[in-house]
Amino acid sequence: MVQASQPQSDSKHFDNLWKTLDLQAVNASQGQFDQTISAGSDGQFDSRIGSDDLVFVGELGQGGMGIVKLAHQPSLHRKVAVKTLRNQLVKTDIEQLVREARVTGLLEHPNIVPVYSLVETPDNVPLMVMKRVEGSSWRKVVHDPENAGIEIAGDPLRFHLNILKQLASAVHYAHNMGILHRDIKTENVMLGPYQEVYLMDWGCAVALDEAHRGWLPLARESKSLVGTPAFCAPEMLGGEMTERTDVYLLGSTLHEVLTRKARHEGTNLHAVLYSVFKSDPYHYPTHVPRELAEICNKATQRDPEQRFDSAEGFRQAVDDFLVRRGAIELTSMARVELDRLEQLIAAADGESDSEAIYASFGECRFGLKQALRTWPESLEARASLQRAVSLMVRYELHHDQEERAALLLQDLPERNPELEALVEEARARRSTSSARIAALEKLQRDVDISVGRSQRSRLALIIGAVWGLPPIFAYFFERYDIFHTQYLDSTLTAVSFLAIALGVVYSRRDELLGNMASRRLVASVLLATSAIVLLRITAWIVRMPMPQMFQLDMLLCAAMFGLITIAHDFRLVFGTIPWVLGLIGSYLAPEYLYLWEAAGILFSFLVVGLIWRHDERTTAQAAVPLSGATGSDTRRA
Repeated sequence: MVQASQPQSDSKHFDNLWKTLDLQAVNASQGQFDQTISAGSDGQFDSRIGSDDLVFVGELGQGGMGIVKLAHQPSLHRKVAVKTLRNQLVKTDIEQLVREARVTGLLEHPNIVPVYSLVETPDNVPLMVMKRVEGSSWRKVVHDPENAGIEIAGDPLRFHLNILKQLASAVHYAHNMGILHRDIKTENVMLGPYQEVYLMDWGCAVALDEAHRGWLPLARESKSLVGTPAFCAPEMLGGEMTERTDVYLLGSTLHEVLTRKARHEGTNLHAVLYSVFKSDPYHYPTHVPRELAEICNKATQRDPEQRFDSAEGFRQAVDDFLVRRGAIELTSMARVELDRLEQLIAAADGESDSEAIYASFGECRFGLKQALRTWPESLEARASLQRAVSLMVRYELHHDQEERAALLLQDLPERNPELEALVEEARARRSTSSARIAALEKLQRDVDISVGRSQRSRLALIIGAVWGLPPIFAYFFERYDIFHTQYLDSTLTAVSFLAIALGVVYSRRDELLGNMASRRLVASVLLATSAIVLLRITAWIVRMPMPQMFQLDMLLCAAMFGLITIAHDFRLVFGTIPWVLGLIGSYLAPEYLYLWEAAGILFSFLVVGLIWRHDERTTAQAAVPLSGATGSDTRRA
């Protein structure tokens, strides 16, 4: 192929090339540059053919040099198509028809019409007998689909691209068989009513290797302009033709499908062929998908080395586009949802908005992931998914849902160090906050006097009963002169009481010592009991009068209950009052000393026990409606 680097040199170079072209077969005045220029005679050519029985029924159509007739073949009882010549005396036309029959007969492919035989009439007129193809030319379907008689199911672009893929498959097969078509265009493709696709008109075909010498012209020896000017590749103007020449023609065919125009246009043949010679990249309108535009321009590069290396490479590129087109459509729909997601997040103001946001993000993410599953290299889908996930990560962080944000980070197509740092900071804050909350909860539990109140209530009642009965017995024993309380008796009574209290605490330690407040309350009671034991031992040693010892008991207990009231539970002031009243009564009526002490003990611990017992019942009653509601809700669920 001849190349030039400057526009002026291109023009001059083409003018020189123009003078060398064999254009005798071209009627330039007609201006029909999308019609095939037939091949001339290329030297010695064997056109001997056989014979067969045919009964002509009618005419199917006419082309540039030939007529296609409908015939009946009695020997096989079938209808066939028979191609013959308009002008039966032109040698080049005879050679071209014979060549077409031989090439088509050689190529056995689903997208190439089967040739049954090559026969001649008694007048030595060649007839190519082939399968009858019903339908319409692809050109008519492209330019006038409503009247073409072929139903386009679904997406028209996908319909045409699937045809082009089959066409490229047939061309690739022909190349492997050593045949170059040289006249690929929509007009030379027939479409049947049952999705049949046939590449027709192999009359311009040449051989790519020596295997067909003497039977077909060789491509490297063919110098005449053959083919359709409006679709031609630059090297068809006198350069070296290869498989990539047909790749160019496939690109020209795709161009016509996309634009409904020929790849090369002009007011005269010179202008059209100059366009062929230059083969500048075409600027496609915006409705043409960018990838298809790139495929077209790559296939029709001026330099064959810059084109697809084979028809199969071209077919694969078209197939990849069809696969990616689904991804592109998914991405496009997901981007609409992504814009909506941004608006929802910007206007978010409540739980209902949150539900809409999650629903929108779910649709968006699903669509983009499906697109990437189909086309992993889609930059647009990757960028959109990156944007959508980043939006949701920030949304979750804004709502203190750092763990959800951390999970979303895994969906990012590319790592985002900034977002990762924000998530880690949020996690650190949450960890610190959780530690603080745990500490506060522990502190709250430690100071919660409700912990162990049931056992403390029982303990108070037991203490009241055990400690309150001995003074009553002592009163009646002394009144009726049965027994008089001594220091040893009072001390042993106090020690026994302390032992019983310690035993109860130990046996119920899990409940009674459940938290700090409970431990302090129990410790206060035990401390008061221990203080009474020490008081009685001291009184015994110093020989303190017995009435004064019991009065000091009541004073000590009143003081201890007062401290417990201030430190733990103000309601325990009602447990302090009986001690104070008992102490006063012992001074006003000392003869009832034991009864005053018994009353202080019994009423004090009874009041405390009842207070804690009341708390327990109140909590239990409050829990019943909640439990019932939960059960009801569960049943409804």
